Amino acid sequence: MYAFARSLYDEKKLSGVLDIGCGSAFKLLANFQNAPKAGAELNTDWLKQQYPNETWFAFSDSSWKAFPAQLMICADVIEHVPNPDAFVEDLLEHRESKYFVFSTPDRNLDTSPWKFGPPNNEAHYREWTFEEFEGFLSRYFRVVHHSISNHEQRTQMLVAERK
Repeated sequence: MYAFARSLYDEKKLSGVLDIGCGSAFKLLANFQNAPKAGAELNTDWLKQQYPNETWFAFSDSSWKAFPAQLMICADVIEHVPNPDAFVEDLLEHRESKYFVFSTPDRNLDTSPWKFGPPNNEAHYREWTFEEFEGFLSRYFRVVHHSISNHEQRTQMLVAERK
């Protein structure tokens, strides 16, 4: 997914990337070595200690919304938030982003489209089928690409533009 995001970044000649829920930031740093980049995470203490020369934001501190980036990555994060609508609306407050790359598990690849109970992963609030995820995000964005990016990890990836 990060390699795909990098090729989109290069193809569209974008400037700056912001990774929301960057985790250890390994994939961000490996794929965007020579690009202006920043990561947002719930707690940035470890990131700031490991990579003191990089830019890190606590997600709860909305200063990340001012970071100059035309590409936003949100990899395997949206399933962890209790209110995905509020989360997406928060992401859209980052006015400079033109493209958004999301990934999340595809519920169909794990269980069944008819399983409406809680996800198997207790850390997930919600998992979407392929069709549900595109339907959800198309309310906020223009979807330009949607695919299964990793069958083994049952991951779907969706690329969107700001409407």
